[in-house]
Amino acid sequence: MAGEDTLSIHIGPSFDVLILGDTQNIQIGDLKTAAEFVSQLQRATLDASGLSPSMVQRLRDCPPQSPSGLDQSTRFSIKLFISTLNSSQKTYESVRAAVLEQYPEDNILSYHEVKKAIEELTGVTSIVHDMCYDTCVAFTGPFSALEHCPSCRKSRYKEQRQGSSTQHPRVPNRVFHTIPLGPQIQALWSSPDGVEDMLYSLHHTEKVQERLSENHNTTPLYDDFYSGTDYLAAVSEEKIKNGDTILLFSLDGAQLYEHKQSDCWIYIWVILNLSPDKRYKKKHVLPGGFIPGPNKPKNIDSFLFPGMCLV
Repeated sequence: MAGEDTLSIHIGPSFDVLILGDTQNIQIGDLKTAAEFVSQLQRATLDASGLSPSMVQRLRDCPPQSPSGLDQSTRFSIKLFISTLNSSQKTYESVRAAVLEQYPEDNILSYHEVKKAIEELTGVTSIVHDMCYDTCVAFTGPFSALEHCPSCRKSRYKEQRQGSSTQHPRVPNRVFHTIPLGPQIQALWSSPDGVEDMLYSLHHTEKVQERLSENHNTTPLYDDFYSGTDYLAAVSEEKIKNGDTILLFSLDGAQLYEHKQSDCWIYIWVILNLSPDKRYKKKHVLPGGFIPGPNKPKNIDSFLFPGMCLV
C-alpha cells in the first residue's frame, strides 16, 4: 500500500496493477479475476471464438464476396432491406408483399432470408453468450463453466419442466450479443473505396513524419491525433505498423424508451484509420456489443471478453 488512495499489487510473473482513487472496496479476488481475463485473452484463438467454422475460414483465407456477383433478386432484396433499415420487420415484409403482388415472378427474399444473405456477403454476424439474470456477469472467460452467478448466485439456466428430456440443451435465463470486429474490418477492405478510406492513416502519418523531418522534430500543425507524441512513438517503435487497424473503444448506457425501465449498455468501435470527417459518422462507427439491462453490469470485463478476443 503506497497511500490511502493508491494500491499497488503483484498478481503474477507478468501482471502488476496500480490503482489510483478509491481503493476502499477493492477485493483481491476481483484483481485475480481481472488477471485471469487478461491471461485468457492472451491465449484466445479464432477456433474458440464462437464464430462458425465457415466464418473462421473466411477470416483466415477468404475476402467477402463481391456484391457484383449477386443475382438481381438478391441485390433488390438487399437494397429493400437497407431502405427500410430504420423501420420494422413488418414494414419490410409489407413492402415485399406489395412488390410480389405486382411482380409475382420475382424471387424477393423474406426478412430472415435477406439477413442471412447479408451475413454471408459481409461475414458480419453476432455471437450469443449467456449472462446473469440480474446482469451481474457474463458467463465467459473464467466464468464460462459456472452454472450460477458468482455475485448474486442466481441460476444461469431456466428451470426445466418435470418430464422434459434431459437431452435437450438447457435454456439460459438471459443472453447478450457481441458483434465480432474482425469480419467488420475485413469488410472495410473489400472494396476500392473502403481501401482508400482505410489508407488515410498511412498517408497522413507519412505527411506528419515529413513535417517533423523538415522542422527538426517539431510539428507546426496539430490537426489530428497522428501528430501526437504517443502515436508517433508507437509508429517509430513499430508497435503500430502499416496495415494495422487503429481503434477507439467507447461504452455507455442507453435509454431505449422514454418513461420505461429499459436501460441497456452498448459499446462501439471507432476506426481511427479513417479521416476525421468520416470516422465519427454513424455509417462508419462499428457496433461491438449489446448488454441488456435494466441493471448495470457488475463485471464489465466478462461482457467485453468475447469482443476483445476478436480484436
